[in-house]
Amino acid sequence: MPTPTTLNGFWSEEVARQQASLAAARLQQIQTQTEEQAALAAYAASASALQAAKDKVEACRKQLAAIALPADSAPVLAQMRAALIAARQAAASHVRNAAAQRRLAELRQAQAVGVTAAEQALAAAQQEKQAAEAASAVRQPWLAGALGGLKTNAQAALTDLETAARAKVEADLPSHANDARSLLKQARLRAALAATAQTGQAELAAGVQDASADWQEASGRKADKLARLAASFALAVAALGRFAQSQPSIDQARASLQALASLAGSALSAAQQSELFDPAQLAAREAALEKLAACDDKRRLRDAAENTYQAGLFSARFAAPDSSEADLQAVPPLKPLFDARNTAQGQLDSAETALAAVAGVLESWFAAVPEPVWERLEQLDAALATLKAIKDSNITDLKAAVSNGEKALAEALDAASLERRQLAVLHDALARREAEARAGMDLLPGRQRAALRFIAPV
Repeated sequence: MPTPTTLNGFWSEEVARQQASLAAARLQQIQTQTEEQAALAAYAASASALQAAKDKVEACRKQLAAIALPADSAPVLAQMRAALIAARQAAASHVRNAAAQRRLAELRQAQAVGVTAAEQALAAAQQEKQAAEAASAVRQPWLAGALGGLKTNAQAALTDLETAARAKVEADLPSHANDARSLLKQARLRAALAATAQTGQAELAAGVQDASADWQEASGRKADKLARLAASFALAVAALGRFAQSQPSIDQARASLQALASLAGSALSAAQQSELFDPAQLAAREAALEKLAACDDKRRLRDAAENTYQAGLFSARFAAPDSSEADLQAVPPLKPLFDARNTAQGQLDSAETALAAVAGVLESWFAAVPEPVWERLEQLDAALATLKAIKDSNITDLKAAVSNGEKALAEALDAASLERRQLAVLHDALARREAEARAGMDLLPGRQRAALRFIAPV
């Protein structure tokens, strides 16, 4: 059977396999129950035969005891010999029947557990199939749709409104051709710096997750590869879904730009305008802003060096879990990362010292910006970020990530299903052999007695 390339295809095949497995398990259980009934009848019959043979031997003994002359005992001795042979045959048969009945009883019990497990596995597969079909029904229109109109709409909103909205909002904040002396530019860079710090933390967490997945997958087990593939597929579907359903976001961003572009005038009062753009303070403020820009640049470098060090520390501790951090810092590969972090921290400390000398100037300048101006800037930047992200999206890549992710996951699920069935065969064989061995040990004394006393099969 060809390897499935979709989740619907895999779960349909898995349900069919589970249905066949359940039907086979139930049939085996019925067959075993029939065989067990026959074995119980044979066991009862051999018990009766054994008792009858013993009774015959005892009867012959009584006859011999009653015979007065030895010459008259020959016929009875012959009968007794035949009765002993029959008793030993019956004993050997009874031991075999006991072993068969014991084996079938344990097999029936194990099969009952197997039927219950098969029923549960089928129910779980059916639920997965239903979930896969529902999820496929949601994403198929995204994959089949052109979706290009979303990019067009986002571009149109930018073309129509970006320039006017920027003019109204950015005019309320001091700017400069030199980014380091522009309050508007530095405010935006500082907001981006906060987002970058969060991104760095997320990347560190992702690195640990990848290491964990690598460790699990190193086992070679097919099932251990599913978690990473499932997570990757889920992220791809989420990304395509966000884009395919982005028209409300486009509309909202367009409305925000329209509202900003339509503003009647500045958000600043005359007094606020005078304070914020005071020519007498501008040179000192811009010089101080340069120190803030330098400090933030050093903070970016320090944060990057810190994240690189933390990632290296995790790798080093993973490789040598018994070593202390100080021991690891003293030798490669962690030492150069440790030194680079310390150098970056030293440069940041120097920049912060220089900034501290003019912090009051900057604090008063930032404080001179009223909250409505910051709010308008946040609205503008959020709307622009939304529209540009949609405009710059690669629809082909988004769809390919979903299709390729689904194919990889379906193939891995199929391989893991085969592995699981192979393990089931192994576990079943082990259980059977262990049950037979236990039954054999329990019946060993009887079998030894039968083998010692007669030519019955061992």
